[in-house]
Amino acid sequence: MKTSANHISDFFQDWAPLKTKLDYDNVGLLIGQPDKPVKRVLVCLDVTDDVVQEAIDTGSHLIVAHHPVIFKKLSSVTTADATGRLVYHLIRNDIAVLAVHTNLDAAREGVSFAMAEKIGLKNCRFLESSLKSLQLVRVTCPANHSEKITALLAKTGVRAVTVPITDDSGSDNDNDNGYALVEFTADSFRLPAIVASIEELIPGFRNGMVVIPVDQPSQSSGFGVTGELDEPLGQNAFLERLAGRLGSSSIRYSGSSETIKKVAVCGGAGVSLAERAMASGADAFVTADVKYHDFFSGKPGFLLADVGHYESEVHILETMVMKLKKSFPDLEIFTTRVNTNPVQSFALNFELNKNTEPKKSE
Repeated sequence: MKTSANHISDFFQDWAPLKTKLDYDNVGLLIGQPDKPVKRVLVCLDVTDDVVQEAIDTGSHLIVAHHPVIFKKLSSVTTADATGRLVYHLIRNDIAVLAVHTNLDAAREGVSFAMAEKIGLKNCRFLESSLKSLQLVRVTCPANHSEKITALLAKTGVRAVTVPITDDSGSDNDNDNGYALVEFTADSFRLPAIVASIEELIPGFRNGMVVIPVDQPSQSSGFGVTGELDEPLGQNAFLERLAGRLGSSSIRYSGSSETIKKVAVCGGAGVSLAERAMASGADAFVTADVKYHDFFSGKPGFLLADVGHYESEVHILETMVMKLKKSFPDLEIFTTRVNTNPVQSFALNFELNKNTEPKKSE
């Protein structure tokens, strides 16, 4: 069976479900035919003129981008404006575009996890769970069906527990091995697809199914990540690590932390999680797009660092390519060679803050 743009979309739906995106976002297949056969895929952070040309040069059939090429409503598609020009050339060259934005921000092993891994954090977990809709599912079924259900659940990454049930009324006509109770938990947005898959395998199984809401936040989706460094670092050593590993040419920061061990991160504009990061006991919070007044969240004992938007997110491309290659070994998957970061920095060769005056030219 040939791989289509829909298959790639389904892959991301499993990893970063559309229902986890923020309300304002525009994600999914934005340009192209869903059933279009795909052989070459280009992965990037931003769709720019240079990236489109790169897709044309490499013969790519699909671009998978983190940032949506179409974000606001388009009233026209012409070459007179930047977005219209991109869309025009993409359609003209029959190149599809799939966007995975805030749904990938919210995914386990998503943007913030890639950032945390790059910094070297261990024992990573969500800083804030985005869903509080975990469902406990109990299914009473013939014992031989329980094995099929647990095997199917395992393929979707759901762990199930099976408990044998003694049937005092005698054996079922279709099963001489008694009954079993299969118990598992799943996010509410994933449950319909899971139930449909089981129903396809074992028609009528719903008759023995009970769903119980669980008052516990899900850990399959959220924003931001907390973790720990292998060894504590001083503030300057930590900032040097951020610059070196994330590729930041300059880092803006406020507050101070003499020793940094526990770190919270959020790829992209995540300063809204600063208070949550502080409450978690983090010594430092690393994010991007911090505004002037937001920097007042930095305090003695809590470092707030802005490493740059591109620098905080670009590392997810490596994870995306790795996962795509594993799931679609027959496809050619490329990481863009284009640095799409529009921001350039100029920094003096010494730290400049309110206690440091620049030297006068002689």
